[in-house]
Amino acid sequence: MKTFLQLIKDIVSYNCDVMRIPVPSIRLAAPSKFVKPTIKSAVSSDGKELLINRTFAENKADIPFVWLAISHECRHIWQLLKTDILVNYQTSAEITLLVYNSQPAEVDAWAWACNIVAQKFGIRPTLEKNFGADLWAQIEKRAYDIAENHIY
Repeated sequence: MKTFLQLIKDIVSYNCDVMRIPVPSIRLAAPSKFVKPTIKSAVSSDGKELLINRTFAENKADIPFVWLAISHECRHIWQLLKTDILVNYQTSAEITLLVYNSQPAEVDAWAWACNIVAQKFGIRPTLEKNFGADLWAQIEKRAYDIAENHIY
């Protein structure tokens, strides 16, 4: 059975290969290193490092959720390297969770991650439970755009 860290490495490698971006270094970090201690993972501002919240690694989340969370972060690396979508980006410490996830960069990252989970597991994450129907509609539209146009 794979360790959690090996699973993370495999997910990162897969995403980076598909998006044709460099693989970041991966580091486990204490919850205090994140904007909010409940954040599962984050990317450094230069896209060269992926931080994994140590409690995420210890709590053994289900595999599709791990793919969702890590694929989302990998998309942020792609955004940093290939787009200007992160201009005027605000952290979750600055705004409400709904406004934070409504930002174009977050919509794109969730859409990418939903596509990956659909490809790998044949399921659709139920993000509307967390974000509401309006935000889910934006994510779903972006997911179709990415899938149809192979935006990576």
